[in-house]
Amino acid sequence: MSDVITQAAGGDINAFAEAYKGVYKKMYCGAYYTLATEKEAIESVKIAADKTFAEMSACRNQKDFEMLFLKKLSEQIIKSYREYRKTPPADDEGVSYIKGIMKKLTDAERLAVAFNTLFDISPKEISKVTGLAEDVVAKKLESGKTKLASKL
Repeated sequence: MSDVITQAAGGDINAFAEAYKGVYKKMYCGAYYTLATEKEAIESVKIAADKTFAEMSACRNQKDFEMLFLKKLSEQIIKSYREYRKTPPADDEGVSYIKGIMKKLTDAERLAVAFNTLFDISPKEISKVTGLAEDVVAKKLESGKTKLASKL
């Protein structure tokens, strides 16, 4: 896979497409379980992919690629949260049980829980990609998991 990343870092769009295929589902799930609508999740992943491709030269391996993509996705998710404060989005019609529970968490809790669970990354790594303080992420992760456990 590092050959693909090296080629993508050199601007090869086909190599980027190959690398993207390997992480798309994870990125989409991260967006889907943190944002209000499926449409927002799809759009956020598309925007994050474009921004990731533009900065691929910084990637040396798969981990670099995934963290860059996650950072760009986090920026889009946080941007959506800021828009929610102005005009809350209409919910998806068929919200799943898990997504319904996730929506009851605060923005920071939802982001911390989704990223920790879906990407298996620590509060320190979540802090790096989101820009939130590590202690805040740790507290939000703990409170979010506690709230989820009480509902499941």
